Amino acid sequence: MFRKLVLSLLLFSGLFANGQTIPRFSKEVLDNPKANATTLEKLFKIQITKRVNPAGLKNVVALENGYAKFEIPNAEPWYQTKEGVKALEVSLVFSKYPADFNFWQTNYYELLANRLKTLFDIDPELNDMSILYNLVLETECKTEDEAKKLFHGFLIKHRKLTAKESKEREQKIKAEIAAGAPVDYSGVKSRVNRYMKNAGGMLDSSVYKAFNRNKHWDNALVVIDWTSSMYQYSAQCMAWHLDYIDSSGLRYFAFFNDGDAKWEYEKKLGETGGIYFGSSDNMNKVVRVFNMAMRKGLGGEMPENDVEAITKSMEYYTDFKDLILVADNSVIRDFDLWDQIKHPVRVILADGDWTVNPQYINLAYLTGGSFHTGVGDWNFSDGRADTLLTISGMQFVLDTELNLYVCKNKEQCRYMDQELAAREKKNLEELKSKPIYRTMHKDNMGGGGFKGWWRRLWGKT
Repeated sequence: MFRKLVLSLLLFSGLFANGQTIPRFSKEVLDNPKANATTLEKLFKIQITKRVNPAGLKNVVALENGYAKFEIPNAEPWYQTKEGVKALEVSLVFSKYPADFNFWQTNYYELLANRLKTLFDIDPELNDMSILYNLVLETECKTEDEAKKLFHGFLIKHRKLTAKESKEREQKIKAEIAAGAPVDYSGVKSRVNRYMKNAGGMLDSSVYKAFNRNKHWDNALVVIDWTSSMYQYSAQCMAWHLDYIDSSGLRYFAFFNDGDAKWEYEKKLGETGGIYFGSSDNMNKVVRVFNMAMRKGLGGEMPENDVEAITKSMEYYTDFKDLILVADNSVIRDFDLWDQIKHPVRVILADGDWTVNPQYINLAYLTGGSFHTGVGDWNFSDGRADTLLTISGMQFVLDTELNLYVCKNKEQCRYMDQELAAREKKNLEELKSKPIYRTMHKDNMGGGGFKGWWRRLWGKT
């Protein structure tokens, strides 16, 4: 007995010496909660209260499940907080309805375990013996409708890291990388996949497919349209890179949101702004950067500053080889500045199965780059240019006087700007129904265009 105790103590101290955490909830308990019901409940401090109002709590991040559900639709509040804090306490809150667990239609222990699994999928570091866990049961509900109105989910209490703790955390990560220790990207992958799911899922995998066909791209700078219509498409770039992390040639990322919160009349060609940068050697930072680009962008107007984003990114990162633009059919506001780009551009067009904005074909053509959709690649390097291109069922001919590709069937392109605007509006309306919309402030300033300007003029929010 004494020998077992000594071995346990040595193992325990060894884990702390190596900076490893001891999980509070074992895989056995989470996978078989009914068989381990007593053990599971002992890992919590049980509290009873009438109701919980997360909005009134300080230094607490709330992640909502919903009544009788275990998924967490929106984990961004924790992702945006966790890097600079230490979790102290986690409270799992739900309604005690019916009052007798024997009458629950949903198995109590299965639901409890699934909620914990979802939380640890978001952040495995929260499964830590040093973090106190509470089970908070709300009683202000006599009917199911009343129960549904109560908060159900996790409350993560935290404190800010000290300067010493932040430095130690950063040094630990750098030391692991320098020592050649394998980097665990599972948390980042989970976050990117969850992000895509909350933005509507990978309904159109054109971006992923384009990268997958062109694995030879090397030391690449990827400039990404990060406006509302592009979230589910552009995130595929991150997903592909993480899936092929050992061989991926994507090195630098730039995210542009077309001017942060500027209104259309404030945007000057080449000076619109709203461009954010991140390097692939720190993918956690890259994810923080694209979230910042999302939160600071209002969207609204369709024309975007693609060319400015490319040139500013080239100034920021100078030692790249391949230059890639990931965008959709939105109008390029600053297309006339294309000759400022002194490097071939490889254009990946998302959502291009229904129509193709020829500006993107011409951006690739004029810079001697290449054009890519989910199903095909067109190369313009070394002066190569076919006089007729067929892309997504549309034909484009090379106008030798303009030195531009134009629609062969003029009627197909006559009303393209109206069609693109309608598509953009439809995409935004769909996005408003997605969980990710809650983390944006596209509507927080009253929207864009004339209505937004009018509300801003009169100080309305």
